[in-house]
Parts: sequence; structure tokens; C-alpha cells
Amino acid sequence: MNQAAFPITNICVVSDKKNCPPRYTILDRTVCSGDDADFWKDKLFKNKVLRYICYTKDLSSNQIPQVVTDIALVSLKDPTPQGYTAINLTADTHEQALRKHILCVRFILKNMTNSAITDIALYKDNSYKERQYTLVGEVNGINFTFLLGPVAVAAQRPAPAVPVAREQLVNAPTSPPPVQPRHVQTYENLQPKTSSKQPLTGIEGIPFKLNDRLTKNIQGNLDKSALDLQITIRSLSELEELTEYNFSREKTLINVP
Repeated sequence: MNQAAFPITNICVVSDKKNCPPRYTILDRTVCSGDDADFWKDKLFKNKVLRYICYTKDLSSNQIPQVVTDIALVSLKDPTPQGYTAINLTADTHEQALRKHILCVRFILKNMTNSAITDIALYKDNSYKERQYTLVGEVNGINFTFLLGPVAVAAQRPAPAVPVAREQLVNAPTSPPPVQPRHVQTYENLQPKTSSKQPLTGIEGIPFKLNDRLTKNIQGNLDKSALDLQITIRSLSELEELTEYNFSREKTLINVP
């Protein structure tokens, strides 16, 4: 993927072009006009005090995987905006970074954002608008701008296989593959498969049909003899006499008088 599409991971200010940190890009010239991009310019000190912006897209081994998502310039008397980090000192000499402003940067973890700043450019005119750059502010007649873009995600490689020592491969015991158990038909295997989402009832799987004596015969005529169920109608006293039981034997067993 093109390096220009990768997000910026850190920004700093230096007092000397030669002191730009390794793997950083220094912005010492404006776009188009090619003028000196010193952010300190003061008639009193002339060229004795210099300030240049540097940025990087690299991540060191001990650095949190975060990217720059916004840049702001605030007055020296104003507080740092919430969620931003103030760059008050130069990276090389630890002096005041800017003369009238404080450079504030917002960092966000790379996996927590979809867009980040992918480029910073300094202009003397308004041509940055045609390139869809965002204006941070004007410092000494220089338009400080940046470009937002989608966060580029590096392609992930599959994890390598766990190495196995040669001695383990040579001395590994050779044994036949385990015998797979034969599938045995059981009562549970023969039951119809039902959805686990539907509760089972007590008559699940039992067919519902009429008694054979009440079904039609082969000629389609109803067998009238089948209707003779031989039901005897009894009175209440007869039913009580048939079902009467005094539990005398049980009382004798438990010694109940």
C-alpha cells in the first residue's frame, strides 16, 4: 500500500532542521511557493530562533499503537482542549515550541477509529482548499493544514505453525490409528427428530386413530356389531357396593385398634 495513505502517528517541533528525529519528515518549506516554513519568525531575534514541524508514520516497539486524528492551535493563555495533548517544548532543545500558540494533538488508538490524519502541508495561499485539506490555523502568514483519510490496515499474515523438534519426529512412537466405534442403533437414535425449541408432550410420537372395531370394513359399510360395547349402567349404590373396601387387613398389619 502507498505510504502516503498510512496515518500519522506522532508530531513534534524542532529548533534546527538537522535535529529532525529519525524516520520523521520535516516541513521546512511551504507547498507551491517553496518559502521557508519557520513558525517562529520574529523581527527582534531575526533568524536566531527557528521552529519547524516534524511528523512520522512509524510506530516504535515501545509506543502505543495510536494515530493522530486532529490538530489544533490555541493561545498561550487558553487551556488545552479536552482529549488533546499539548506540545509545549521542542524535541531537541526542550525550549518553548511556538511563540504565540500551543500546538495540540489528539491521539486515538488505531483500532478505535476509521479515519486519521495522513498528511500535513504548509501553504502561503488558499490552494489547500482545492486539495481538500483542513485549515488548522495561520502562523506567521503560513496556513497550517492537514488531510484526513481512512485508516490503512496492514494485511495480517497467518500465524506460523508451532515448530516441532526433529528428535520428536524421529522418536515418535508409531501406532495404528484408533479404531472408530461402530454406530449402534439405540432407542434414542430411532426416535423422530424434533426441534429443541418445541416442548415435548406425554403422547409425543403416538399415532392418533380410532379403534379397529369402529373403522369401516373393506366394502365401506360400518360394522354395526362394533357399536355394541357391552356397557352396563349401574346405580350409585351398586357402584359403592362394588368398590367398598374396609382396609381391615392393613389395619391389622399396623396394629390399629
